[in-house]
Amino acid sequence: MFDSKVNICCFCATTYQGITVHNDDEIIFNANHAFVTMTGYQVKDLIGKNSLEIIPESQEFIRKNILSNYEKPDEVVVVKKTVLLLPFNCKAKSFPGARNASVGSERY
Repeated sequence: MFDSKVNICCFCATTYQGITVHNDDEIIFNANHAFVTMTGYQVKDLIGKNSLEIIPESQEFIRKNILSNYEKPDEVVVVKKTVLLLPFNCKAKSFPGARNASVGSERY
């Protein structure tokens, strides 16, 4: 059996859904290849960025859902690096025991 970190890395690398991992302050500290491909950002551009910055039209809606621990899919509009708007289906899940990390799964 592989180490759990290896399993997670393999899963994130091979899924077609975009995945971002961020802390309680919504600061992104990892993103997978699918998210990078969908948005045009590079991982280095995303790390340290507030995840709400790339969904300006949906910020208040998402903040309210985060505060209420709402975990069902949402429709948001993501600003791609090319400044084009891209509608996404987004779902986030918090993991309080995992250094207060949250994972967002995005698809279009």
